[in-house]
Amino acid sequence: MFSTVKEPHTANSVVRTDFPGLSQVKSIVAFASAKGGTGKSTLATNIAAVLALKGRKVGIADAELEAPSVAPMLGVPRLRLSAANGLIEPASGPFGIRIVANDPTADEPPVSFADEEVQMDAGAGSDAGASRMFASLEDLLGRTRFGALDLLLIDLPPGFRHVLRLCQLVARAGVVMVLPASASAATAVRRSLEKAQRKGVGVIGLIENLQGFYCGNCHSVRPLLPRADLGALARDFNVPILGRVPFDSRLAEACDTGRSFVRDYPDAPVTKLIYEAAQALWAAVSAPHPAPRS
Repeated sequence: MFSTVKEPHTANSVVRTDFPGLSQVKSIVAFASAKGGTGKSTLATNIAAVLALKGRKVGIADAELEAPSVAPMLGVPRLRLSAANGLIEPASGPFGIRIVANDPTADEPPVSFADEEVQMDAGAGSDAGASRMFASLEDLLGRTRFGALDLLLIDLPPGFRHVLRLCQLVARAGVVMVLPASASAATAVRRSLEKAQRKGVGVIGLIENLQGFYCGNCHSVRPLLPRADLGALARDFNVPILGRVPFDSRLAEACDTGRSFVRDYPDAPVTKLIYEAAQALWAAVSAPHPAPRS
């Protein structure tokens, strides 16, 4: 359940927005962070893989338009999207994950906000144009036909303003805040959660990344960063902790080489923790809609 006065969407209710391409998407969840370097994209792609492996229809949209990383992490180094009837079709990734992003190998930057006519025509009949045409979050959501999905994950750029913009565009979107296990990160997230409360943004939960360092030799988790009291943060804002994931060098290597960590290392302790975080997220978006008070 979300932590604000906003009512949560459920996995059985279609999200209603002004964007026709989202009409068949049941749940929308943004992965967000107060600042960069949290491993947010790593967790988003691996949680998407877990849910897809469990039979969910999953899509992921990379809203980091200038420096997209989701597609390469999922093993799709050259993202080619297709355009049909004015809307963009996502690319097919591993396990049937539908991927939308600016092409990380494109020679040209996204079209500027001022070039509205060029922006609308850039991908009309060209895969290459379609793959790098998105100029804003609104452009990405408004011009993509995501199809029938159980869950769409949106990997947002760091900073609360991107969270707020998404929730202005898609009122029923939920947010997962990702933070490393450090006091400075917890302070930054606290400020974001305070803003979320004031703005009525629905926060699904927190995921603590880099919770420690997993040692493959002794099979233990050792301290990595100065610890923050994430429990206090969760209690203060009535937001659940969906997961705690330590650093594993194999996970970083898998993302850099476009391999699926959760598939390649099914018995790794970190894989188990990613599965638990994915299950907690799915349970949160699948929670029954609360009955109205009489």
